[in-house]
Amino acid sequence: MEKDFKIFHLGYVFKDLDKQIESLKSLNNKIKFNIFEQNDIPSLYRGKDSKISLKIAVSQLFNLNIEIIQPLEGESPYKEFLERGKEGLHHIAISVNNIVPYIEEYQKKGTQILLLIQVGTFDVVYLDTEKELGIVIEFIAPLRKERRKHKNQSL
Repeated sequence: MEKDFKIFHLGYVFKDLDKQIESLKSLNNKIKFNIFEQNDIPSLYRGKDSKISLKIAVSQLFNLNIEIIQPLEGESPYKEFLERGKEGLHHIAISVNNIVPYIEEYQKKGTQILLLIQVGTFDVVYLDTEKELGIVIEFIAPLRKERRKHKNQSL
């Protein structure tokens, strides 16, 4: 499975995305961000249906893709992270060809799914690996053909 394994981005969560962007720009004023909002994203959060809204900024910093997330509404691992008094590095996103084998492998080890969503043409799963790794693992994969027709079904 690891043959298709590639770090996609580092994901950060902050209460105030705009403030964080200004802070990063003070380190390097050449950093450019694409900022957008995604609203009412259907998701499965800790096994329950949810809709989340996020403000997201993406850029490249030190040859790494970074994603900064500010949760706006809904129950999510991002909101949970902030409620625990944390800000900063939240997850490592790993691009794979198919997330199902990775989900199955981690579930066999007792790892729970934090969040399951579809973003555009990608399946995305966040695994609850914070206790073991100090960070959440996100797997992202192109949407499988059979899921393209039925966007609301689970993996």
